[in-house]
Amino acid sequence: MYGILTPLLVRPIKDGTYEIISGHRRKRAAALLGYRKIPVLIQPMSYEDAVVKMVDTNLHREHISFSEKAFAYRMKNEALKQKVGRKKGQSGQQKKGKKTIEIIGEEFGDSPKQVQRYIAVTRLIPELLQKLDQGEISFNPAVEISALTKEEQRELLEAMNYAQSTPSVSQAQRIKKTKQSRRINQKNIWKIS
Repeated sequence: MYGILTPLLVRPIKDGTYEIISGHRRKRAAALLGYRKIPVLIQPMSYEDAVVKMVDTNLHREHISFSEKAFAYRMKNEALKQKVGRKKGQSGQQKKGKKTIEIIGEEFGDSPKQVQRYIAVTRLIPELLQKLDQGEISFNPAVEISALTKEEQRELLEAMNYAQSTPSVSQAQRIKKTKQSRRINQKNIWKIS
C-alpha cells in the first residue's frame, strides 16, 4: 500500500479555508479508506485560474464522457473569456489574436469548430445528455438536437421513447431545419423521427 501518490491541489479562500482544485476523487477515496491526513499543494490563484486548472486536470483523465468534456470546454471557455478583461500581464493563458476556442482546441487536439460543437451539447436536457453518454445517441445528432428549445427537446425525447429509436444525423438536421423555419411542433417531430 502506497497511499496517495499525487497531492491534491488547493487554493486558499476566505477565513483560512481552502478550495480543492484537483483531487476530489482522491480525497473521497482517502476518506473511504479512513485516511485522516492527505498531502496537498497550496497554490494561491484567482477563481478563473482555478477553473482553468481544474478543467485541464479533468480533461487529461483517461476516461471522460461526452458531457464531462463538453462542460469542461464550456467552463474553460468562460473562464478564459473572463481573463481577457484583465490588465496586460495578468492573463497568462490568453494568447494575443486567438479566440478562446482556438486556444482550447490547440491544447486538447480539437478544432475550434469541434470545441464549439462540444459546448453546444451542454444545452441538451439532462435526459438527452445521459443518452449521449450511454451511447444511445451519437455525438453528431446530439449537436443538432442541442439547437432545439428545452420544450422541443422534451417532445423529441418523448417521440424517441415512444418509437424506441434515436434520430440519425440527417433526421436531427431535418428537425433543426424545421425549427429554424418555425414549423416545429410535436406532430412534425413525430413525422421526422
